[in-house]
Amino acid sequence: MMNEQPNNPKPSSRTKNLVTGILISGWILSVLLILSIVSASVYLQTVYPGEPLPDTLREWSGISIGFLFGNFFTIIKEYVTANNDF
Repeated sequence: MMNEQPNNPKPSSRTKNLVTGILISGWILSVLLILSIVSASVYLQTVYPGEPLPDTLREWSGISIGFLFGNFFTIIKEYVTANNDF
């Protein structure tokens, strides 16, 4: 009997480039959104130093900075290191 091996073709370099492009563009959009939220917070604190930040903006700022430094870099690093065998 013939011993059949499973047919697991590796994705093409075009597929890898497409996925990488999507991840990088998503990261760029996320960074731009985060920078705009943080910039709005800094602007309001600079122009109106005695006023507290609105609750929504304060929460968004914390969440966006936490996402940027706590989660997304790890996702990108894992994707890059897991796909080095292409």
